[in-house]
Amino acid sequence: MMPSIASTDTRRWCYISLVFSLFYFMPTVVLFNDVTLLAVASHCLLYAVFIGLYLTATFLPSHNIYIVLVLLIVVLFAGTSLTMGTSSLFGYILFLSSFYLGLKRALLFGGLVIMAIIVSGGLYHGFSVYFVAPALGVAIGIGLYGRLSRAEYLHRCIQKEQHAQIKSLATLAERERIARDLHDLLGHSLSIIAIKAELSEKMVHHRHYDKAMIELHDLAALARSSLSEVRYAVTDIKQKNVLSTVQQICLQLERIGFTVEENISNINVSSAVESTCIMLIKEWGTNILRHSNADTAYIALTQSKNILRITVQTNEKLPFLNEGNGIKGMRERVSYLGGSMVITLDPKLCLNIHIPVLA
Repeated sequence: MMPSIASTDTRRWCYISLVFSLFYFMPTVVLFNDVTLLAVASHCLLYAVFIGLYLTATFLPSHNIYIVLVLLIVVLFAGTSLTMGTSSLFGYILFLSSFYLGLKRALLFGGLVIMAIIVSGGLYHGFSVYFVAPALGVAIGIGLYGRLSRAEYLHRCIQKEQHAQIKSLATLAERERIARDLHDLLGHSLSIIAIKAELSEKMVHHRHYDKAMIELHDLAALARSSLSEVRYAVTDIKQKNVLSTVQQICLQLERIGFTVEENISNINVSSAVESTCIMLIKEWGTNILRHSNADTAYIALTQSKNILRITVQTNEKLPFLNEGNGIKGMRERVSYLGGSMVITLDPKLCLNIHIPVLA
């Protein structure tokens, strides 16, 4: 069901186009000296009735339009007996029917309008070419425009629905990402906290108070560390972008003695891709800060064509790499976006991530 024209963007053309309906008065003006005052009044009344019905139609939804369309056909058919100017008005009926109705019903009303033009032209004006030709030409032209307007409106509706679905999916994806981030941040820490708490309980039960105090101290330190990481993650969710995250990682590396080389270019990606990149860079940067024995690092973030590239390299050579939950989580995020993640160990430890992005 189509809404009223007045509630769509088509309303502007619908009302502005009424300027062309003034050609209805052309025969009256041309033959003014031969037209009686009563005839002029009847022409004006007929035009007023047409305008009233047409404007009424623009405020009705499609299921209530039929009576108005029939009334317009009847009024203009009868009005053709008064003036040939009705040839400029039949097209507006076709515009309304083409916009409001499905193809079959639009064709039905189009046939009725064309029949009304031909029959009224033959009945009242002897099939005058000055009436039938303009009436048919204008009616078919405006009818086609009404059909195009309907198609454009439906296309916009589909686009809006798709955008709403994309927004909903993006929101869902963001929720899942936040859930994964919190799981990665807290899952390991909470597991250790639980183990240490049970261990402390057993030590207290066996009166190993000194060892219990050490475990409790470690437990408190781990809890504070986890709280700090959660706050940091929440801050990132609210404020951070990729560039600021890279700069922060570089600054932290330099503070502990790293020599850092950057190759950062402007990128244009969706918020979902950007938030994933932030967590990838944070996770790998945290691994370097905590576990690396290197002293130089190279970090690159570039975008060319439809590929976003992240490269992080340090001057250390590892015989093997034990991929924990953090790296597994990175692979899951990259895979979710349809990208690839490769870690090479020789001759240098290097992380390469490629993520496809929309052009």
